[in-house]
Amino acid sequence: MKFYNGIFIKRRISGKYCPLCGREMRKYRRTRRLELYKCSCGVIIDKHVASCYNAIIWTVNKYFPELLPRVKEKIRESIGKDPYTA
Repeated sequence: MKFYNGIFIKRRISGKYCPLCGREMRKYRRTRRLELYKCSCGVIIDKHVASCYNAIIWTVNKYFPELLPRVKEKIRESIGKDPYTA
């Protein structure tokens, strides 16, 4: 296995936690291709998209903590535009 200029993460990251506030979300609706979860902060997001955002947040927090507020703001903007496929 070869990696070029990347970070290998051997960690299980869940999509059940809100990428904005960190609280556990509840199932909201399930369609053929989306599994939507709703957080108490008002976010409705697909489980798989949330897990990708959580992986980004975890990586930035571990390796570049000074960039975390900026990354969270960009994620908030992205979720505001299109929460299902952001």
